[in-house]
Amino acid sequence: MRFKVRSLGGKLIFITGLTLLLCMILFSALSWGLLKFLSEREARSDATTHLASIKKSYQSQTTRLMQDLQQVAENTDITSTVSQPSTPSTRTHLRETLALLLTQHHTLLSADIFNTLHQVVGKLEYGINMSYLNSLTTTALIGQALQGKAISALQLSPPSSTSP
Repeated sequence: MRFKVRSLGGKLIFITGLTLLLCMILFSALSWGLLKFLSEREARSDATTHLASIKKSYQSQTTRLMQDLQQVAENTDITSTVSQPSTPSTRTHLRETLALLLTQHHTLLSADIFNTLHQVVGKLEYGINMSYLNSLTTTALIGQALQGKAISALQLSPPSSTSP
């Protein structure tokens, strides 16, 4: 299909219109690419900032928890209760101590007190079943703690619709 334009002015107007259309398409593509690049860069920067803030918050919360656990471990009332034979009254006393710890640290789901024989003498769970914990891992962690080493562990919760 050939355009039959008789005048030179008509040809110039047609070429100018095509050039303008091409420039608009090129400008739109470049603007979209630049906007995408800048928004991704800003998102990465914000993510880095937020991640650093979350890391700092996590570290301070963990430090506070470790200090509270150290105070519970050094409490002479708790150590004397743990050294006694397990009775309903001693288990109740240990459960009350753990309940206080769980209310102070709402992110904790469970707290246990073990004796030197790696036996649970006090246990408190926040409405979930913690029986899925690996006993070999627990035994190894208790052994390290009894040697005076600072330990910590993260455990994935089992898939359940009722766990918080």
